Amino acid sequence: MANIVPITFEKFSDRRWHRFTKMDFAAGDTISPLTAEEVPSAILSMPIGFIEQQGAYRLVALQGLKSNNNLFVDDNGRWRGGYMPHYYFCYPFILIENESNTLVLCIDEDNALVTTEDDGEEFFGLDKKPAKLVSDVVTFLSGYTAQTKLTQKICSLLDQNKLIKPWPIQVQTSEGEILLEQFFCVDEERLNKLSATALKELRNGDALIVAYAQLFSMLNVNLLVRQTNDNSNADAKQTGLLSEIEFGDPDSGGLISFDNL
Repeated sequence: MANIVPITFEKFSDRRWHRFTKMDFAAGDTISPLTAEEVPSAILSMPIGFIEQQGAYRLVALQGLKSNNNLFVDDNGRWRGGYMPHYYFCYPFILIENESNTLVLCIDEDNALVTTEDDGEEFFGLDKKPAKLVSDVVTFLSGYTAQTKLTQKICSLLDQNKLIKPWPIQVQTSEGEILLEQFFCVDEERLNKLSATALKELRNGDALIVAYAQLFSMLNVNLLVRQTNDNSNADAKQTGLLSEIEFGDPDSGGLISFDNL
């Protein structure tokens, strides 16, 4: 079980961390959270849909057809290629919003990538401030958190217009018939009957493009079926490792606190 703790100078000044070089940690992720800004790229590689969580719909990427199985990670822990969701970029870091609505950078203290050896990346510099790469992680995760909140608003807007319906996924694979009943999709028939006013509201709220993209992406279920039937391609292209990522600032939002560092 993960031991998620805030990153403070007192606790982590004498520790180091390593960038991940394998994706084993994602091998069991049948789904991954997705933000609206990722949709145009994600639909080229995988189906996207919605799940219901805590009374609200969440946008997700479907990465496998069986529980605890991510078809985009091979047996050697390599990402097979195609789109890799932003959710994985900053592993093992995570931003958590505390009771004061402040975002705090945390990490799994027991993760194997956290070490006391001298050959890893520093958490803090000599000035007791976060090291450059850690600051870059904060910037990226801050923007990702802001995009997640915008995506939740888009899902709410689709729900308010009654545009989300159950999406039972039933496919035949070489391993037999598979039925997934926990997913939801856009109701295309109802979407086509919306008034001009409602369509404008969806367009202005960036929900219309997500709705159509979700519908188009459903065809990618066939890609997962093919990957399931032929899951031995050891020459799949490795891509998307953290060492290759340059962190940007995807519309940073929220407050980052280092008051306790």
